[in-house]
Amino acid sequence: MINPWMKPGSVDVVQAKHQWQTLVDTLVSLDVDVKVIPQDPRFPDMVFATDQGWIDGQQVILSNLCFQERKGESLIYQRWFEDHGYTVKSLGETCFEGGECSPMGNKLFLGTGFRASSAAVPKLQQHVSQQVIPLELIKANFYHLDTCFLPINDTTAFYYPSAFSSESQMILQTEVSQLLEFTEAEAYGFAANSFAIGQKMLIAKPNVTFARKLRDLGIEPIELDISEFIKAGGGIHCLILPL
Repeated sequence: MINPWMKPGSVDVVQAKHQWQTLVDTLVSLDVDVKVIPQDPRFPDMVFATDQGWIDGQQVILSNLCFQERKGESLIYQRWFEDHGYTVKSLGETCFEGGECSPMGNKLFLGTGFRASSAAVPKLQQHVSQQVIPLELIKANFYHLDTCFLPINDTTAFYYPSAFSSESQMILQTEVSQLLEFTEAEAYGFAANSFAIGQKMLIAKPNVTFARKLRDLGIEPIELDISEFIKAGGGIHCLILPL
């Protein structure tokens, strides 16, 4: 148990594989070219691909995963990146995970407090052109930024205020022109862990109110059952690393 969502022995493995395959099939149906990295049975959390680093063109800033149980994942992903022509860079021993990165226009928001150290901010800034803006996370259920913050475009984003320190709430209110709040039910339903493809968005179901909000913004929600992965603290976005 490395996050509050985890309940060992609670996952239906057959159902989890079905949900994963449905996600892959949905991505393919939307003309997304999907690459699948072979799973190493020693590291079940490597299924959460977005945690593995931040990709900027053909450069990857590789994660330094915080928990010992996950550290072995990085070498497997590093080999995959190198075999596929990516330049791999590292922030050294500083805690840093890809799920903490959320781009928005010329800004790159970075969640800190649980899975990324504040020391990662200047180190990451050395490797990316966007302005890195740290946001302090304070609620253990929302340990990655992609569980509580969802950019829609360069001016609009959703967030769950309770997941952030008061200072970081103020930063978001300043930096984001149209900042919309998730309800508690939406936040705990992994609404922030959605994945956009053009004007469509893959979202965890059931999330009726969030789907309605997306439609009001001109975005078509595509609802997927991802319940077995939520039992491990991950959702749709967690399972996808955009290349």
